[in-house]
Amino acid sequence: MLQISNTGGATQVAFEPKSKLNIANVGQVKSELLATVRGENGSLIVDLSNLDYVDSSGIGAFLSLLRACREHSWKLTFRHPQQGVMDLFNLLQLQSIFTIER
Repeated sequence: MLQISNTGGATQVAFEPKSKLNIANVGQVKSELLATVRGENGSLIVDLSNLDYVDSSGIGAFLSLLRACREHSWKLTFRHPQQGVMDLFNLLQLQSIFTIER
C-alpha cells in the first residue's frame, strides 16, 4: 500500500493509486509509517495525492506519526492532499498542526 524511498536525505512515502486509509488497513499503514522514523533529525514527506479517503482511524495514525516525528526531531510534511482529504483536515483544524503543501 505504501511506496517508501530515500531521496536527497529525506524519506518519502507515497500511497498506491486509489488508496483508502481506514479501520481495515490502518494497523499495517501506521506500522509502516512509524518504522520510517529512525534516528534523530530526519525529514519525512508523505505524498497524499493517491489517497482517496481517510477515516478517523487514519487521522489517528497521522497524529501518532506526528508525535513520533516530534519525539525524534523529524520534520513531517504532507504533500498534495486530494480535496476530500484536505476538507477533512480543515474540518478537524489539522492544518494548524500539520505542515501541508498543496
